[in-house]
Amino acid sequence: ATKTVQKKSGVRMDFVDFLRFFAAIMIIFRHFSIVGGPKVESYFFVEFFFMLAGFFIFKHFQKPAFVRKSQTAKMRESIAYTWKRFKAFLPYTIPVVLVCVLTFAYIYY
Repeated sequence: ATKTVQKKSGVRMDFVDFLRFFAAIMIIFRHFSIVGGPKVESYFFVEFFFMLAGFFIFKHFQKPAFVRKSQTAKMRESIAYTWKRFKAFLPYTIPVVLVCVLTFAYIYY
C-alpha cells in the first residue's frame, strides 16, 4: 500500500520516493566500485532513476494549465521549472562532489 502525504504542491508518494532514493544509492555504490570499492552490478538503476524522474516531469508538463499556455509562456515555465529542479539538487551535489574529489585524491595520491 502506498502512503500519500498532502503537500503544498500536490500529492507525494512515499514508495516512489523510496524507489528513487534506493536507485540513487545503488548508482553511488556503482561509482564507488569504479574507484576501487567493492564491485556492485547496478547498471540498470540509472535508467530506472531517470524513468521515475521523467515520468513526473512529463506529468508536470501535461497539466491542462500548462498545455493551454502560449509557446513563449511554456518556454519560460519550462526553463524556470528546470532551474528550480537543478537548484534543489545543489545541496546534495556539492557535498557528494567534494567527497568524491577527496576520495580520488586519497586513492591516487
